[in-house]
Amino acid sequence: MIVILLVLSPVIVFLGWVAWKVNQPQEDRYFTLAGRQWMVPKTYLVILDSAKNPGYFETLFEYPDMFPGNPNVFGNDNRISVSVRSRTKAGSVSQFTFERIKKLPNSVFLGEENGFDIYRSRFAEYSYKIYWFKQDESEYSMYVSYVDDPTFLAYTVFRSFEDGMRLEYTAQKNRMDDFYQIDRKVVERVRSFIQD
Repeated sequence: MIVILLVLSPVIVFLGWVAWKVNQPQEDRYFTLAGRQWMVPKTYLVILDSAKNPGYFETLFEYPDMFPGNPNVFGNDNRISVSVRSRTKAGSVSQFTFERIKKLPNSVFLGEENGFDIYRSRFAEYSYKIYWFKQDESEYSMYVSYVDDPTFLAYTVFRSFEDGMRLEYTAQKNRMDDFYQIDRKVVERVRSFIQD
């Protein structure tokens, strides 16, 4: 028993330190992404792919107010996971996926709804994915995807954002009735982090 405790004690100490560090008050985060200056308040989770030259930023929001999301609470229908990436290519964020889905032999055009072309495509033996492609991309480009199965609870939005960025977020499918409101609020909150 003593040997087990001696072997496990460094692991326990390390895990305790990690838990303590995560729960310490953080500072506001300043960084440059896609040539823009960002400041994310310390209450928001911030994940960057690089501290010196990030090309990717991730955080969590709580719908409907877009307050900071708590990463330690599971099974939350109001959580929205958000990421922003710098883009190397200009143009539509949906064009490549749209062309690929249209060419797949198992893709079916389901029709139009609320300004979107809707397709269904098989991605596993008994599973289908639904894609909504925004028809009018004059202001911004966007597509939405989700698995057509009640056991998969989320949908993901991919949209162009500002100049040279792509905004991606995941929300619960039971919130799709609030799709436009969620999209507007996510964009507003993320835009509020840009300082210039």
